[in-house]
Amino acid sequence: MGAWRAAALASQFGVAVVGSLVGGVVAGQLLDRRLGTAPACFLAGLLLGLVASLYLIYTIYRVQVQPGRGALRPTARPAGGAGRSSGQSEGAPRPVGGGAGDHAGRTRGDVDEAGQTRDIG
Repeated sequence: MGAWRAAALASQFGVAVVGSLVGGVVAGQLLDRRLGTAPACFLAGLLLGLVASLYLIYTIYRVQVQPGRGALRPTARPAGGAGRSSGQSEGAPRPVGGGAGDHAGRTRGDVDEAGQTRDIG
């Protein structure tokens, strides 16, 4: 991990911790003023902010340090998916012909008995 990436990761951790704690404390103080429950909402907000910051640190670590195990996994695209029309899904078989004759019920790219893919169109 390079120096800039480590610094960016540390700043993300810092913003997550400070933002969560400040948000929880401010929300707790506002609720205490409205409801008249002096330390109860403040302490609950502090506790919720702490839990949120720990969750954010875990999520940031999972996404940034272990990219293969993160929440934003890249999806695999099937080979040969380029060039299809927008109305057809990538994994859908394309029917061949009008349904009559030797090719009835078959699709392009059928697999024969030997396991070889063949184009019948």
